Amino acid sequence: MINVESEKLLSITEAAKLVPGREVSRNTVYRWLLKGLRGVRLESVKCGGGRFTSREAIYRFIAATSNQAGNKVAIPVPEAIEQEADELGLVRRSVENN
Repeated sequence: MINVESEKLLSITEAAKLVPGREVSRNTVYRWLLKGLRGVRLESVKCGGGRFTSREAIYRFIAATSNQAGNKVAIPVPEAIEQEADELGLVRRSVENN
């Protein structure tokens, strides 16, 4: 679920530009929000008459759909969390979505 307090909301058009690989249309992203892909829906929130998602939701969606296809995908740790861990002197470790 998208945490609107800690995740920056993106419009559907902005989200389409963030998907790695081949360029996807905003219609594709909208379809992922409403119908999903491989049984996984891209998380979104409705605000002010529009739908929004987040960079983190896109990461979770990619990891979940890749894992459905039998591929293990590491979910990148957002930069803010990484920076806070550095400041606290915590050890970084890779996090995988199982």
